[in-house]
Amino acid sequence: MAIFDKIYSDSFYLLTFSDEKLYPCMMMKRDTKVLSFRVGCSGNARTLNHPNPKLRLEEVTEKEMFDLVINQHYFTRFEIYKSDKTQKNFRSIKSKDVKKVVIHPAWLHLKK
Repeated sequence: MAIFDKIYSDSFYLLTFSDEKLYPCMMMKRDTKVLSFRVGCSGNARTLNHPNPKLRLEEVTEKEMFDLVINQHYFTRFEIYKSDKTQKNFRSIKSKDVKKVVIHPAWLHLKK
């Protein structure tokens, strides 16, 4: 789990062209109050139970999120750490505003 905050992953971050660091962040499921990372294979994935599997979000662990986002280019929610100014935006490492992906050294062995 994240070292510096319980809802953010420190496994990697996205550095934008405006030099903002965007960290993967967990979302809370309204009915169960469980925190998890949400990933989707499409940039417009919006619901956990969408009938089309390509538009469906999945709730995963940090390790699963890392594999899906880094190795398979899935989308997940990113946010500037502890910023009230930004929304939790759905991005992938291939998003147009991403300049660089910075992976924590302890997680590099999981990158394929």
